[in-house]
Amino acid sequence: SGRRAANNRIRGPQSALTDFLASNNISAAQIRSDYERRRQSAQQQALPAATPDHEEEEEEEVEPAEPTEQSKKRKRQEQKAIAKIKESKDFKRRQR
Repeated sequence: SGRRAANNRIRGPQSALTDFLASNNISAAQIRSDYERRRQSAQQQALPAATPDHEEEEEEEVEPAEPTEQSKKRKRQEQKAIAKIKESKDFKRRQR
């Protein structure tokens, strides 16, 4: 009966991901613990950022943010793309 129990272990096909994880000794428990550690770290980093000092807020409000050259360029590209879409035949057909 011991032999019969050993033969009852039916195993289905393995995906490439399952095979990769097994070959690199990566378990579901390890993935879960890594995820929990990263999540806790992110929460700890977010807490100080969520409660800024009032002095810093005042300084930020006083100084006007001047757009950088990159943001100006990105804005121009977005406007060109929107104009191109609005000029397209498909867009005009949808507007009817």
